[in-house]
Amino acid sequence: MTSVVDSRCAHPISPTGTFITVTGGSGYIGSHVVAALEASGATVRTVGRSELRDPASTTRAMAGASAVVHCVSAVSGTPEDLRRSNVEVAATVARAAQAAGVERLIAVSTASVTGRGPHRGAATPPTNPASAVSASRAEGEEVLLGAGAIIIRPNLVWGAGDRWVVPTLASSFVGQGTARSWRARVSAVNVRDLASGISRLASTSSEALGTQRVLHADAPGPFLVAEIGQWISDRLLPRVRPLTATTLTPHQQSMLEIDNWFDSAQFWELAGVRPGLPFSPSVADLEWYADYLSVSTN
Repeated sequence: MTSVVDSRCAHPISPTGTFITVTGGSGYIGSHVVAALEASGATVRTVGRSELRDPASTTRAMAGASAVVHCVSAVSGTPEDLRRSNVEVAATVARAAQAAGVERLIAVSTASVTGRGPHRGAATPPTNPASAVSASRAEGEEVLLGAGAIIIRPNLVWGAGDRWVVPTLASSFVGQGTARSWRARVSAVNVRDLASGISRLASTSSEALGTQRVLHADAPGPFLVAEIGQWISDRLLPRVRPLTATTLTPHQQSMLEIDNWFDSAQFWELAGVRPGLPFSPSVADLEWYADYLSVSTN
């Protein structure tokens, strides 16, 4: 169950005795993490962006929690906006978790902090951000690592709620008319698998998690990003209104041309979860994308 109790009050604890705070619990990845935690029987307290502006409220929201999963980030905005959302908020969360005596702090980041690549099978490549967004995410990682957090770095995250990966590629496909030039081998993960793994880590003792602080989190093995383009062409585009072609930024274009795949074995081993295929959307995923793109292009 999700707690909606005022953060100044005591939190109801689930029958399993597990209470976990999730920041950004109404967002894309955060909402799936909340669902996975609730399915496991945990009590979940969600904290929104506005509450994170107040350190005292943030600390109260974490009081009594065995773990905090931090899912708030910004993927666009001015340099000031990016620093506020990706660095300053990370610092607030780190300090609040320490003040509340939280045992485990898990933060969702992104593989983009490692730069454009190529990356071919590394487990923990160093950060080398190639954009302002990635630079702010990398700086936020450092703040969180200083507080003992475990950093989760997925690459391409797809599934219901995705407003970036597949929609951006769909608009690009319309402009290019083909996916033949999409030669990159990449890592990707279904958002439900990712959330399931994160929820299991949040419920695992710190001793069992070991000392590794950065974990890539994608489905095993690389695949050709052109496979996404083929699915877009065959399954998605026939279901939606004509899309406006978009021109990708250099960073986005590199996703189609430069290999970016990572070794995520340790994440799944620690989580005790068997992930699905790198890209295999269900009928429900197709329906979500079709509905989203039809509405967003009106």
